[in-house]
Amino acid sequence: MTFTPEDLSDPNPIFNDRHYASIWYLSTKRIAIEEGDDRDTVSGSKFLFGVLGTKLSETFQTEFHQAYRSVSNTDEPVDPLGWDHQISDGSEPTLRYRLSFGQSLLKEKHFDLAYASDLSEGYQTNASLGAQIRFGKIDSGF
Repeated sequence: MTFTPEDLSDPNPIFNDRHYASIWYLSTKRIAIEEGDDRDTVSGSKFLFGVLGTKLSETFQTEFHQAYRSVSNTDEPVDPLGWDHQISDGSEPTLRYRLSFGQSLLKEKHFDLAYASDLSEGYQTNASLGAQIRFGKIDSGF
């Protein structure tokens, strides 16, 4: 994933816009679904190993912009000039582990109600809880 501010021509940090940032990662995910007569349950886990702040995104974005300008014979898009200020510039290993769980609360032929919860720890730490209502032809709870 790569993030850049809107103005790529400014070599200085732009504090009221998104900062330059990149993460390249590999992940593995496991999901288990248990369908029951009254309730369906889903649980999952995901492990991610990545590297923040590499030069890969800068190189890819710059070369893509140069190739596009060459083919289209235009001055746009400009080369990004602020990559020296990216978050974790110079590469930093990072991890993230995520657990999720969901269960149907009410399960009918054309209607269901379910809740979901999620916990993450690592480069992004959060907890969430949500609900879902569906109407129509429902083949599976998840």
